[in-house]
Amino acid sequence: GGAPVPGGAVGEGVAPPAREPRSGSRWLVVVALAAALAVAVAAWRWNEMASDPPAVVSVDVPHEQMAAEVRELLGRGDFSGARARLGEAREAGVDDEAHAELAAAIDEAEAEAGARELEALVAEVRARLSRAEYESARQALDKAREAGLDDAAHAELAAAIDETVVAQLLAGCEEHKVGERWEELRQCARRVLALDEDHAGARELEVMGARRLAWNSVEDAPSVEGYHEFKQRYRGHFLARLAGQKLAKMEDVYWEWVEATNTRAGYRRYLEIYPRGKYAERARGRT
Repeated sequence: GGAPVPGGAVGEGVAPPAREPRSGSRWLVVVALAAALAVAVAAWRWNEMASDPPAVVSVDVPHEQMAAEVRELLGRGDFSGARARLGEAREAGVDDEAHAELAAAIDEAEAEAGARELEALVAEVRARLSRAEYESARQALDKAREAGLDDAAHAELAAAIDETVVAQLLAGCEEHKVGERWEELRQCARRVLALDEDHAGARELEVMGARRLAWNSVEDAPSVEGYHEFKQRYRGHFLARLAGQKLAKMEDVYWEWVEATNTRAGYRRYLEIYPRGKYAERARGRT
């Protein structure tokens, strides 16, 4: 036989197989592998989070800031913008008390601005009136009315404009009167009456202009009929008495014409013009 193998039984040529590990050691290996895997996954997720940009967080504007913006708009006189921003603040949840306070502040500021605008317009009306810019003064008054000028103040300013215009017109009327420009005088008086229909002075000037125009017309073409009509229309005036004097001078000539025509209508007309005339008895006898 062969040589003996060390550590083995006599007559065996191979080493005995190794023993299998116990079951407890196997579970320790599994737990170690699981822990290593968990650490690796955690490290990977950490790297991913670190590489992503931070998410943007939406933060509402604080109510105090919105109120400050409303007041800033209010200070610039942007009332519509202030009201719009206040509406946004209300939708954002501003409380009722703060909303009411800001709304009242807007109303007050708007009212003050309107009062200042109205005051400026009234001052403009008076300034234009002092410069005799009557049409522009009326336009400024219309703007003031649109801006909220009350009826009493509007009536007062309108009356002041009319009175000033009337005074200026009357001064012009007097110039026409002195210059014996009777048609211009009548037109001037009518403009005054268009503003103040009860103005006695203007009414008198209008009558004066019309009377003078009528007298000039009669004088330009003297006739018994013309003087008689003038005398009847303007009884009591010195020109009417003058017309009567002219009629007396023309009686003889007129009577000659009546006798020449020899008509009842002519005699009746003579009696209408000369009821106490020199030929009245004859005329009555022929009617």
